[in-house]
Amino acid sequence: MNKEKFRFTGLSAAEVTQRENENKVNVEIRPESKTIKDICKDNIFTYFNLIFCILALILIAARSFHNMLFMFVVVINTSIGIIQEIRAKKTLDALRLVSAPKAHVIRDGELQEINAHALVLDDLVVFEAGNQIYADAQIVEGQLEVNESLLTGEADALVKKAGDELLSGSFVISGQCSARLIRVGADAYASRLIKEASKSKVVQSEMMTSLRKLVKGIGIAIIPIGVLMFLKQTWLLHQDFSQSAVSVVAALIGMIPEGLVLLTSVALALSILRLAKRQTVVHELYCIETLARVDVLCLDKTGTITEGSLLLEKIIALDHHPEKQILEILNAMAHNTSDNNATAQAIKEFFKHDTSDWVKIDEQPFSSQRKLSSLTFEEHGRFVLGAFEYVIPSLASNYTAEINRYLEEGQRVLLLAKEDEPLAFLLFSDKIRDHANETLSYFEQQGVTLKVISGDNPIAVRQIASRAGIKDAHRMADASKLDDEALIQAAEDTVVFGRVSPKQKKLLIQTLKQNGHTVAMTGDGVNDILAMKEADCSVAMASGSEAASHAAQLVLLDSDFTVMPKILEEGRRVINNIQRSASLFLVKNIYSFLVAVLLMFFAFPYPFTPIQLTLISSLTIGIPSFILAFEPSTSRVRGKFMETVLLRALPGGLTNVTIIIAAVCASMIMGIPSDHTSYICMVSAGTCGLLVLLVTCLPLSQMRKILLAVMASLFVGLSILSLPYIIQTPMRLTSFILLAVLLAAIPFILRGYTLLIRRIEKLYQSKTKK
Repeated sequence: MNKEKFRFTGLSAAEVTQRENENKVNVEIRPESKTIKDICKDNIFTYFNLIFCILALILIAARSFHNMLFMFVVVINTSIGIIQEIRAKKTLDALRLVSAPKAHVIRDGELQEINAHALVLDDLVVFEAGNQIYADAQIVEGQLEVNESLLTGEADALVKKAGDELLSGSFVISGQCSARLIRVGADAYASRLIKEASKSKVVQSEMMTSLRKLVKGIGIAIIPIGVLMFLKQTWLLHQDFSQSAVSVVAALIGMIPEGLVLLTSVALALSILRLAKRQTVVHELYCIETLARVDVLCLDKTGTITEGSLLLEKIIALDHHPEKQILEILNAMAHNTSDNNATAQAIKEFFKHDTSDWVKIDEQPFSSQRKLSSLTFEEHGRFVLGAFEYVIPSLASNYTAEINRYLEEGQRVLLLAKEDEPLAFLLFSDKIRDHANETLSYFEQQGVTLKVISGDNPIAVRQIASRAGIKDAHRMADASKLDDEALIQAAEDTVVFGRVSPKQKKLLIQTLKQNGHTVAMTGDGVNDILAMKEADCSVAMASGSEAASHAAQLVLLDSDFTVMPKILEEGRRVINNIQRSASLFLVKNIYSFLVAVLLMFFAFPYPFTPIQLTLISSLTIGIPSFILAFEPSTSRVRGKFMETVLLRALPGGLTNVTIIIAAVCASMIMGIPSDHTSYICMVSAGTCGLLVLLVTCLPLSQMRKILLAVMASLFVGLSILSLPYIIQTPMRLTSFILLAVLLAAIPFILRGYTLLIRRIEKLYQSKTKK
């Protein structure tokens, strides 16, 4: 930041205080996260909690207090949800404070760095390449090229000079200026857009959308089912209010996935906490699900594979130009440029001491579209620095062999020219990150296709990619020589893309998505933003441009690309485990719903009591789900969430329906008392649940064996202890025989349904492909 170049004093401390008192501050129009009060309210006042409270009141009226154990589970679930969400909020708030946008502001004649949300109206701020424009401003001095694509969708760079307005939400491509803030906070352009956008429904992830639809459907269905069941129990079966109430409450509790939404929320919250420990800020909660499904990872070379800091290693004079003259030109350019990119910083580092008295009269800052920058000096003329094929295209072929030799050695080559006269080559080195090879190798082992997309020379990019261990790096393309159609054709099979413009980066991501891939994009510069916004999941390095960090869903505060495997593993772990646990929950919901509907046509009461279903669901679903949800799981997530979960849950759910209906029919034929049938159904459903849990736990680890053993032991023990409370008359031999037959049949029925569902799934997939 060249603070000596600014001739203004900005606001005084008193003027800042006055504007703060008048609430003319650049505050955000909405809080970063929910308040603790909102978290408590959202977890307590839910539709299903209301249903549970109504059911509890019904049981109180029926004086069936022992069947209210489910309320203890509800209170525990709600408390866990509140505690974990508050933990996640505090962690994220702390990280977001660290990564909050910073502003360079001139106050009392001094250049200061403050939080962008602490700026006030009329503040004089400094913008340079890579900055996000955080409030509407008017340029006072200097010149910028800005990109307003995030606001207008147009990707073309716009030149802004003194007197022009800058809109919040756009970002600076090149140049430097001082500007006065003319609209801040809720009055700024981007804030008004956010307000307008907030009126429309926010799109959630596939997983959460599916869960919400399921919960909504169940929430609507249980009301008529509950009413019909109550009428049947009282009018047809002539049960008293207490008996009818207990049966209806039991049926409805079985249909409610009380722990599923909680499990999902807690798993995602804990996942965010895990990522926070790795210095990763999650801007969008549900990008974790997308990350788990990624099968193509697009990498920007600079700042991702490489460290991003360049070193000017050598200056090679061309055509016998005096070295002293070359050094004098570069020294003048180093101390007069407004560019602050890696190349400019490397040149400034090389020429630390400003010994030039040259006077700048014009500047064309570097941009990723032009691939060059230029400075014009009084009495000395215009000097250009950039890629040879962009600076002097007509002469590029004369130097191809020499340039390629440097590129093959891993050097980055720029040309210094005066108008159309080549003066010198500047050779830069770019160090590959430590452990980059292991990181990239991990992704390839996990079935993730890697593509390097860079604005640099394709030979240099290929050389870096090869050194980093990326397979098939020889499959490269020079995007500057490809039209859109050719680029689309090359998207799938090409591994390394060089000379890619921001628009082309976006087109590549669009093409890969249209080809059925789930695409992640990493980057750190303004030239990556369009592609990052287009990608399914975007990851930014905090050391890069702040605009890239704001556009990304995930931000690596340490800018350490080597943590990406852990982030991918975390995404896969949480989504795979949620899918597995969700299938356990839906087993209970499926059989509870179907049994309740089918028994409408039987002159037989609902066979479960609330306490029985609480026992079964806690030991075969609730406790195991929360334990399994936090296990390692690195396999790629495939298929649609609800489709996958239902296919896994159907065999267990249908097995339970078959067993329970068989028990009811057999009891009616054999004259077995309803209390005996209730006990037989409880033991059978619990056994089926344990068997489904066993299948879910395959392959068995030591921890899973212990989990199964503990849950089975608890279920057997509690089943024996509950026998006197369920059975009012001595168990008959016929009851024991029926129970034994049903228990023996469960594994075979479950196996049959599993094979049937798989067969149907394969037929559906084959028809879909056709």
